[in-house]
Amino acid sequence: MDMEQLANPGLPKTVNEAVERLVDILSTEEKLGFAATAKDDLINHHFGLGLSIRSGFGLHTGNPELLESCGVSHPDDASMVILEALWSQVITASTTSSIR
Repeated sequence: MDMEQLANPGLPKTVNEAVERLVDILSTEEKLGFAATAKDDLINHHFGLGLSIRSGFGLHTGNPELLESCGVSHPDDASMVILEALWSQVITASTTSSIR
């Protein structure tokens, strides 16, 4: 995943915007692989996709709107909120065969 794609155009300000950006950027194969992850195992993405989220969405460098939307104050926690929201969306899409 290209980190510059995460921040273009501009940083997402809400969890929904962050998830939509990820859905647009991730390949179908990446989304299907992510959907195959058990919810309890999402922490395994902390240093991969989670790190890309924290860096690309400015969670360490100043995106208070996104942190507030996540309902947390720490970037690590915010990336998990986003990962869980993304997981929910790709699970729903994969079960309805509408993953893109």
